[in-house]
Amino acid sequence: MAIVLVLGLTLVNYLSVRAGSSLQLVSTVIKMVVVALLIAGIFYSGNGTAANFINPSTHPKQGFSLAGGLVAALTGAFMAYDGWINITFLGGEIRHPQKNIFRSLVTGVFTCIIVYLLVNQAYLYALPVDKMAASPLVASDAIAVALGKTSGAIVAALIVICTLAPSMVMQWLRHV
Repeated sequence: MAIVLVLGLTLVNYLSVRAGSSLQLVSTVIKMVVVALLIAGIFYSGNGTAANFINPSTHPKQGFSLAGGLVAALTGAFMAYDGWINITFLGGEIRHPQKNIFRSLVTGVFTCIIVYLLVNQAYLYALPVDKMAASPLVASDAIAVALGKTSGAIVAALIVICTLAPSMVMQWLRHV
């Protein structure tokens, strides 16, 4: 499947830059809609509780264990912001780079922050802190709580969509 996807995406980009750009735009819109539906689905399912936002863990970490947990949690968050460095590579291909690179960097970073916080709040709404800490796949477990056990296909589709879609900011830059 991976080989077919790579060859298919290569073919689309080989045919024309416009076709590749259109595919990226469509996949980015789909990703944005899917993430919004994920957040809304968890919050509006009624299968969570706002008490999870204020209830502390029954097994709080301390000392080096706490520091290790924070580093592990933040590593994933920092990877969400990694795309900002790619914007600067396009400086020679952008109209008005002095203005648009700054705008895209600020827009991209704040968009990542907002989406990251909303998704994590949705997970926390569905799962208490201790369940999140014990879960190997928090997204899957949160969706299972919100939408039922048959939500595995939803998680798989989310992963495929998020893997194929490029960063929103990179797409926005191409059309500026």
